[in-house]
Amino acid sequence: AASAHVLANRLIISSCVMKSSGAALARALVAKPSLMLLDEPLNNLDANLREEMRFEIKELQKKLGITILYVTHDQEIALAISDRLAIMNEHGDIQQVGTPWDVYGRSE
Repeated sequence: AASAHVLANRLIISSCVMKSSGAALARALVAKPSLMLLDEPLNNLDANLREEMRFEIKELQKKLGITILYVTHDQEIALAISDRLAIMNEHGDIQQVGTPWDVYGRSE
């Protein structure tokens, strides 16, 4: 298993192609936060790199023990990396909260 330091370095190196969102993520990791907000950080990546980076983010979250609030419209990403989901409607009201499988199983 890779160490958190190695994963962070890999994430930072990969973030070079992520433009400003990757640089912001790398800067945020230096501060060793207990909570991070990531607002669609992988949207500008090609499909292969987006898939690789979503797993890197999840692994980094586990290794560092931080909470990540990850905003996405992509159900596949949400299911792949989340421990808990909150589904919001177009007005920003939370409609459902639960594990990915609970929410996915009863989504409307």
